[in-house]
Amino acid sequence: VFVLQLMTSQGGATSLAQEWLSLDFEHAVFQGQIWRLLTYAFCHDQRNLLHIVFNMMVLSSIGGVLRAVIGDREFLWFYLVAAVFAGICSLMFYRLLNMSAEIIGASGATMAVFCLVALHYPRQKVLLMGVIPIEFRWLLAAFVAFDTVPMINQVAAAMQNRQTTSQIANSAHIGGLIFGFLYFRWNMRITRWW
Repeated sequence: VFVLQLMTSQGGATSLAQEWLSLDFEHAVFQGQIWRLLTYAFCHDQRNLLHIVFNMMVLSSIGGVLRAVIGDREFLWFYLVAAVFAGICSLMFYRLLNMSAEIIGASGATMAVFCLVALHYPRQKVLLMGVIPIEFRWLLAAFVAFDTVPMINQVAAAMQNRQTTSQIANSAHIGGLIFGFLYFRWNMRITRWW
């Protein structure tokens, strides 16, 4: 999808593929383009290569751990449902603040994967930036804090009738973390539902 975005890029503007796949309230809800609730997670920022690199790096490094715990089929369903859940959370957040936003990226689903791995192995150490050893539980707490603070700032700005913009959909990250937590807490198995 990222290659398709690059191939359909329209100069300095967004690509044609992204225009049809990104998530925003107007298209997804008012125009009934519900596919956007999932497809946004396959688009990434074309001007920032680190956006897709970081998401895929996290997914490949810890995705295998989660696949070993829940199985391949369940992992696929978990990832896809987490993307939809994170997208809905982000849409609701921006709608409540009366902000328009175009959401792209796999970060919400990737955060759900990370959260579930961290809940299964809270004391497992990982090397942050390849150097600093840190347990999953503390890294999870840091992610929650790093994504919650900007959301609080956005709420505060909205209450003061100030507009804020961000290139990061922190609400999608928190949505993914919530989904990962609920999946673990309720011992869900999505493949049982089908």
